Amino acid sequence: MAGDPLRDAFRTKLAAIVAAASIPWPVQDTLNTGTQPDAAASFIDLEFNGGQETEYTFGAPGSNLWKETGQVMVRLYPARNIGHDLLETYALAIRNALRHARFVMSTGQTVRLDAVSPLGGGFVDAGWWCETIGISYTIYNTG
Repeated sequence: MAGDPLRDAFRTKLAAIVAAASIPWPVQDTLNTGTQPDAAASFIDLEFNGGQETEYTFGAPGSNLWKETGQVMVRLYPARNIGHDLLETYALAIRNALRHARFVMSTGQTVRLDAVSPLGGGFVDAGWWCETIGISYTIYNTG
């Protein structure tokens, strides 16, 4: 992957979790794609909700640390009529694997997951159900 290092690191981490938990649903990229999701097939996606960056150290212009905190959502979209038990089982496995996780970006920075939310579900387009896991992260940028 050659996109944003933070987003690429999240995608890689999620793919590893899904594989380790033997979840047969693909992690599908729904960002800026012409391919519409198929309601007959279950899938997982990521949404990056933004955050903020504040100066963390002072006195070394160009070498100061900047603390970035943000939010990411993992959404599981089940095929219609799959039932909520399987969906919740998969979501819980992903949530538990993300709790307090650490992983490294291609830039060498460590991504620290500070919190994961309880499972939260809701309807999206056309009455499609999804289960959502909110994640808070922290990284330290240099600049």
